[in-house]
Amino acid sequence: MKTKMNLRKKISLSCFSGCKRVQFTLIELLIVVAIIAILAGMLLPVLNNARQKANSMSCLSNVKQASLTLLVYVNDWNGWTPPIADNNSVMWFSVIYKMGLLKQSAAAWANGYADKNLSCPTSNMNPAFGSAYGLRCNGQATLRGFRFGKGITREVVTGNPIVWPTPSRMIFMGDTLRNGYVTNPETFERQQYRLDDAADGNPGTAGLPHFRHLKRANFAYGDGSARTIAPAELADEVTPRTLWTWFSQEKVRMGRCQ
Repeated sequence: MKTKMNLRKKISLSCFSGCKRVQFTLIELLIVVAIIAILAGMLLPVLNNARQKANSMSCLSNVKQASLTLLVYVNDWNGWTPPIADNNSVMWFSVIYKMGLLKQSAAAWANGYADKNLSCPTSNMNPAFGSAYGLRCNGQATLRGFRFGKGITREVVTGNPIVWPTPSRMIFMGDTLRNGYVTNPETFERQQYRLDDAADGNPGTAGLPHFRHLKRANFAYGDGSARTIAPAELADEVTPRTLWTWFSQEKVRMGRCQ
């Protein structure tokens, strides 16, 4: 027994005596740190790009679900959508929640904004009263809805109704940024429940298209389809590209009313 113990000690001691402590010079350590910094600098943009693409895909799914939910409402209400907002400031998404077509959290209900199922998941959009995907606003008042039939008709206060003959070509709802961001970015860095195609007459409360997803934006069309488009594709049968105003990814106002 003692012989075995002594043998183990000798082996252990010989291992310790045969091992050499590895030491790094300061230059070697600096080289390692520099390599790690270079790799991090290469990988972080790739990871950030992947995260933004994931957000865009999630947003595209949300906006498609929102449009399909509105079409369910349309089917139940003789072809009509809810008003964009009525005289009591009840916005279109509040009607959807009250009808029980989608669920809304207690916090979103108490503060008057859309839940995650009707808004973009991008983290730097501050939820506040009226925050939601923007429903198309064309004409003099938000309290007029759209009617679906052979095409899509938008009633206005005065003048002739506005008609989109081909629903699949009508930009119906999608990514927005409140126009008030231009003058008060700290307060109005948020989505807006309305999507204005010509916002020069209502600079504060208008919601402008916002190309926040790698310089692209997500929109649903009148037939329930959803697409990710670039600014050059921002046009439909009623409003050509030259009449739109929008925000770039960097939140710079572009287009008709810069």
